Amino acid sequence: MSPWIRPTLLTFELMTFAVILAGTLGTLGAWAAFILSRGNKIHQRLNQVFLAIQLMIAASPMILHAVSWESTAGQWGLPRSTQTGAR
Repeated sequence: MSPWIRPTLLTFELMTFAVILAGTLGTLGAWAAFILSRGNKIHQRLNQVFLAIQLMIAASPMILHAVSWESTAGQWGLPRSTQTGAR
């Protein structure tokens, strides 16, 4: 097996996981925000907090993808093209 196939497959695996996670959490989050926005003042405040948490969760898959790319590029011997190797 070629030395770059395993890291590439791991990257695709992490990307797939990130997309599935983001889609699931995004759909459930939109539904919950819709339900909470129709309530009283306390529910509307919970809605604002919930949407802020959803924004933080939305960034997690992108961070996972960046980390997986950094590790894969390092295994390929391409540290100069990564953020950590540019220092």
